[in-house]
Order: sequence, then C-alpha cells, then structure tokens
Amino acid sequence: MIQRPKGGPAITIGIVTLFTIGAIGYSHYTQVRDKAVMREGVERDKERLRARRRQRKEETSQHDQ
Repeated sequence: MIQRPKGGPAITIGIVTLFTIGAIGYSHYTQVRDKAVMREGVERDKERLRARRRQRKEETSQHDQ
C-alpha cells in the first residue's frame, strides 16, 4: 500500500488559496488602473471641448466687432 503525505490536502488548499488571492489582487489592480486611464481620457475630452468653446466664442466676438 502506498503511503500518502499527511499534509497533501493542506498544501493543495494553500496553493489554491494563494493562487486565488493573487488572481483577485491582479484583477482589482487592473480594474483600478483601467478606470484611472479612462478617467484621464474623459478629463482630456472635457478640456478639449472647453478649449474649442473658448476658441469659438473668441471668433464670434471678433466677428461681431
């Protein structure tokens, strides 16, 4: 009869747990990073729109004079 190590299931659970924690941590990190990148894009778009509105306003005020 083959003897199995007594800690086998505990080692397996430990490895699976560490892998799961790592996967969750990585997923959380990438989501936070992606959200920040998307937010930066929104801010750039808003600033671009503000600049465009200012430019149009200046152009119309120059034409009115």
